[in-house]
Amino acid sequence: MKKLTALLLGTVVSIAFTASGAFAASPGSGLAAAPALAMDYLKSDDGRTGGYLGMSLHHGEIDDIRANYNRGAADSTWVLDDGDGGKVAFGFDFGKIRFDWRLGALHSNVASIDGAIKDNEASDDAVVGYTTLNVDLDLYRFELIRRDFGSCRACNINIAVTPYIGAGYGYGGGWMTGKKVSSVSGNVAEPAGHGRAFTYEAGILVNLTDWAGITVGYNHLDIDLKGHETSKPDASIETDMYTVGFRLTY
Repeated sequence: MKKLTALLLGTVVSIAFTASGAFAASPGSGLAAAPALAMDYLKSDDGRTGGYLGMSLHHGEIDDIRANYNRGAADSTWVLDDGDGGKVAFGFDFGKIRFDWRLGALHSNVASIDGAIKDNEASDDAVVGYTTLNVDLDLYRFELIRRDFGSCRACNINIAVTPYIGAGYGYGGGWMTGKKVSSVSGNVAEPAGHGRAFTYEAGILVNLTDWAGITVGYNHLDIDLKGHETSKPDASIETDMYTVGFRLTY
């Protein structure tokens, strides 16, 4: 997964900077051409700016979690199924730079605890919630088709592709429930915690008009699980998710 992530990030960045007409059209070469290249890039079309609303669905792997099964006992390995979730984002697009606030959640099920058979009659839910402040860089906007219909701006067709990268920082938390069949206790274990949340992403916005588009991308999320006596002090939830959604700019 990490190799795939690095490949995706590298591909998004390289496509944006090597294929842009702005760079290819700049005169000169070498260091002498750097100011012209930078100016061409800054002046390149960014599409519509302003406030925006984004929503997306997620699916991805969740790394194994080291957390207590019983209070005071040794750490256990909690294995979770792939998770599904979504997020909503409210932000402002300044052109190449965007800032937004996000609220997201992810649900999964505990597959096993220390490799033992779990009690299928007991609860096995795993839930994560988080909120982050994010900054994104829209690397370059490749306009493919543009057709205007007079004064009806909302009717205009503007198909374009914009690769982007970004990162965010905030707060989140989560909890898991599970029980081994072999457990002598009748109680269901419920390790939980909360702490800082960090995320980074890479993706592509495919505009259908200048105000509406579809987003497809990759997102990595890391949330601390601190503050609960049944959770290991440095435990965390890490997940690599693939996302699909939409963005409306107004």
